Order: sequence, then structure tokens, then C-alpha cells
Amino acid sequence: MKRIMGIDYGDARTGVAVSDLLCSIVGSTCVVPSRNREKAIADIVKLARENDVGSIVVGLPKNMDGTEGARAQKSRKLGA
Repeated sequence: MKRIMGIDYGDARTGVAVSDLLCSIVGSTCVVPSRNREKAIADIVKLARENDVGSIVVGLPKNMDGTEGARAQKSRKLGA
């Protein structure tokens, strides 16, 4: 079974969490700078390879009323 990586994408920093081998709890976390989107993606890909990640999940932030705003659009773009 491969690990799962969770991404919390932000303008300045992006949080990264990687599951344990059983994919039941978080095994490690880190933060990558994300002011440069291409560099952030390269850092995330590198971490995914180093940790034998099989799936990546990008958080989808929503407004208090359940609608999607600018941050959700940026997160969807990163996920794509």
C-alpha cells in the first residue's frame, strides 16, 4: 500500500502531511514555500517521490456559507 499525501495550499506557505504505511494516521508533516507556484509543485512532487506516495489529496477550503471562493479556485487549479 502506498502512502497518502495531504496538501493545504496557501499563497505564502503550503502544508504537507504524509500518512503512515497503513494510511491510517499522519506520519510526517512539513511546510514548503509557495510564493512561486512552480517551485512549490516541484517540492511537492519531490516529497511525494521520496515518501512513496500513491495518492495526493488537496484541501478544498469553502466560505462559511458553503460556497467556493478564490482560495478554492486556486486549490482546484493546483490539484489539476
